[in-house]
Amino acid sequence: MFDQYDYQHYGTTTAAPKFTKPNQPPMPSREELLARNSFGSVNDNKYLNRLLENKND
Repeated sequence: MFDQYDYQHYGTTTAAPKFTKPNQPPMPSREELLARNSFGSVNDNKYLNRLLENKND
């Protein structure tokens, strides 16, 4: 039986191919990502502050 789930025919690889673009720059280091301040603090969440202000009223 040869259907889309036949592992003998299609192998045991995942459905999505794993490849990288040839000219893709490497991922920045952990220190560089942290220096960018991309990951904000929980204390600076304006939506959470607004939600908590409404609950206190």
